[in-house]
Amino acid sequence: MLLKELERLIQQIEIKHKKKLFTNRSGSLYTNKTGRGLDFKEVRSYVYGDDTRLIDWNVSSRLAELYVKEYYEENDRLVNLFFDVSTSMDERGANAYSKFFVGFQFLAFLTLLSVFVGDRVKIILYSDKLERVTEEIKTRNSAYKILKVINEMSLENKMTNHLLPFMFLKNKFVRKSASYIISDFANLPKLEKFRPIMEMHELYAIRVYDITETLGDEAIFKSFFVQNSESGIGDNRYNSSFREDSELLHRFFHYNLLDLRTDSELGKSILEFLNT
Repeated sequence: MLLKELERLIQQIEIKHKKKLFTNRSGSLYTNKTGRGLDFKEVRSYVYGDDTRLIDWNVSSRLAELYVKEYYEENDRLVNLFFDVSTSMDERGANAYSKFFVGFQFLAFLTLLSVFVGDRVKIILYSDKLERVTEEIKTRNSAYKILKVINEMSLENKMTNHLLPFMFLKNKFVRKSASYIISDFANLPKLEKFRPIMEMHELYAIRVYDITETLGDEAIFKSFFVQNSESGIGDNRYNSSFREDSELLHRFFHYNLLDLRTDSELGKSILEFLNT
């Protein structure tokens, strides 16, 4: 399910975790930090040494013993992973790996690593509609079960609504999160109206693409890549919006953009991005 190079990378990170491999950038993975966050978690029985300011007097008076409010720690943040499962992600060009395969590798890697450092993970699958929204993933066993289902799914919906992740964040989350959108971003619409979401959330774009999508009209290889990325319908002319999509992505995400080519060395690219 996960490439050997990424499995080895996770093992190395787990071994070196206490040496603070990652920086403290809020969108990055980092070593455990304690502290009281903003998101309420639950109430529990008071234990000697607890901060008395956290006592929930309403619950305590009702149950006749002291209870304190518990909050998610700073390292226990919510990580949203949006994964494009439209037909265009299943295309293969110059490399044996499809865009779906490469995107899934990033999805699986970040899910497992986020759970390891104590974060809560939510995976949102989308095409032209929301396909599935998982419950919060908190354990490695839960992560593997969900990832196995995603890895074995067939891509049936042909189109992509690239605005769905932004609308989902706008309507569903009032607290700050680290959110990653994994897609080929083919035929991307303008995103400027969602600029406030970038200010609210740590938002990252993970673009997966094949080298054939970057070729100019003069390239001889274009005859081998003649499907429209979104409709999946064959055509007698090559048409790629890669250059226009790139301009839109760089203008909106700036340094919060990772390009993963289907023939790239994934481990190196992902580690450099997370450690920036």
